[in-house]
Amino acid sequence: MSGIFGKYTIAKADGRVVDPEACYFVLRLDSDTAAQVAMRAYADQVFNEAPELSDAINACLDELQRPPCGCREPACPHEILPSAIWHHGDPDDR
Repeated sequence: MSGIFGKYTIAKADGRVVDPEACYFVLRLDSDTAAQVAMRAYADQVFNEAPELSDAINACLDELQRPPCGCREPACPHEILPSAIWHHGDPDDR
């Protein structure tokens, strides 16, 4: 299926229901380069009003875009996992 359609159910992290009249759009940042560009643009737009949010978005995107270290060890000790805020669910379930 292509286009805009209801693919996700959205709720607040604390479980409260979101505004049913609001419009939301979900982006997958780990593998969609267009979504990464969109988030960088968002970070630029909110910088004056929310510099901490802008910095956090850019830092997380930098982590996602960091190339692997290339050590070829099965469980690379050099990799830094992307920030937990970009992941859905309980961190202990990953």
